[in-house]
Amino acid sequence: MQLFIFIFYIVLSILFFRYYKFDQNTGLSFVVIVGLFLLRVLAGTLNLYIHFYSVVSNDVGFYHWQSVNELKAMHENPSHFFYEWLLNWGDFRLAFDFSSPLCNMFWKDLGILAHTKYMTFANILSLEINM
Repeated sequence: MQLFIFIFYIVLSILFFRYYKFDQNTGLSFVVIVGLFLLRVLAGTLNLYIHFYSVVSNDVGFYHWQSVNELKAMHENPSHFFYEWLLNWGDFRLAFDFSSPLCNMFWKDLGILAHTKYMTFANILSLEINM
């Protein structure tokens, strides 16, 4: 099933390139743009494979498991999940008090929150919501 979703999104992206005529704005042919896109997808897929199977501890796995935990919370209480997912970005009062050491923690945690929320969105799009 995951392979079909992967192929579906690649075909959808190629159709998007064709519809919006990216080749006219770049000076490259459509075939070259699609080839570069497929090369980029192949490099990303290889990167994920290496990080999941060769490197034991990595950021990709951390963000993925954080998003899996968020998806588990969606099954238990969907309204709380969507509130947390869309509206909980930390305490903004701490963000601009540069004299406080908590300001640095806010910006550090904001990056983790953004990655986790994006990974949750990607897992929803790839139909991995049954975790």
